[in-house]
Amino acid sequence: MDKFVTFQALQDMAVLVSVLVVLVQFTKDLVDHVYKFPTRYLVFIFAFTIILLNALGAGQFTGIAVVLVIQLVVAIAINAVIASLAAMKVYESAVASAVSSAARGAGPPVPAVPVAPTLTGGALETSPPQPQGP
Repeated sequence: MDKFVTFQALQDMAVLVSVLVVLVQFTKDLVDHVYKFPTRYLVFIFAFTIILLNALGAGQFTGIAVVLVIQLVVAIAINAVIASLAAMKVYESAVASAVSSAARGAGPPVPAVPVAPTLTGGALETSPPQPQGP
C-alpha cells in the first residue's frame, strides 16, 4: 500500500478523475467559505496543478524551446478541462443515482429471515430467532 496514488498512476484518466472528485469534495466547503467561487474552477485548478506537476516530474519541460513550453502548457490546460468535466459528471451521476435510489425507497438488502447470533459451546453461531409463546 506504499504506492496507493503515485504520479505515475495519475497519468491514467480514471485515477485522475477519481482523485479530483475526492480532493474537491474534501476541500469544497473550506474554499467556498473563504473565496466564494464556483466549484468548476476549483476542479480545474486541481486538475491543472496535478497534470502540470506530473509533467514537471516527468521532465517534459527540460531542454525544450519556449514555443514548445507554451504548447505543452496549452495541452495541459486542455487536458485539465477534459478531466474537470469528467470529474464533475462522475460526481453528478453518483449524486443523481443516490437520490433516485432514495426516492424509490431502495436501501440495503434485508435478509429474508432475521438471524440472531447465539453463543453456544464457546462458539458464536447464527440461527433464526425462536418464536416465544404467550
